[in-house]
Amino acid sequence: MGGIFNGDPGFDATGQDVSEPDAGVATPDAGAQPLVACGTDASSSDATAADAETSTECEPPPSRCADWRFLVYYRDGTCVEGRCHWREEFYECPQNCARNGCNNNFTAPASN
Repeated sequence: MGGIFNGDPGFDATGQDVSEPDAGVATPDAGAQPLVACGTDASSSDATAADAETSTECEPPPSRCADWRFLVYYRDGTCVEGRCHWREEFYECPQNCARNGCNNNFTAPASN
């Protein structure tokens, strides 16, 4: 699975290279989570429905910009009453966040 930077396979939002916001830094409201149905009949008490509640069907949705500075990514998906819910985490982009990824401005060395 690729990283949260568009096309950068070397960055993993769940790895050691995650830059968590400093304590005291207010993170933005990420808005509503994506609506993803899961499970079978949420009101059913049979074993099949119970298995669906703990299955891996709630894979995290793609990361996205919560605002110009923070990228929100999702972890630990669970199926609750027929809908996926995830824990939201924030990554503070070093430069800015746009088009659902952190933008890093740099100057490439001139080629001869």
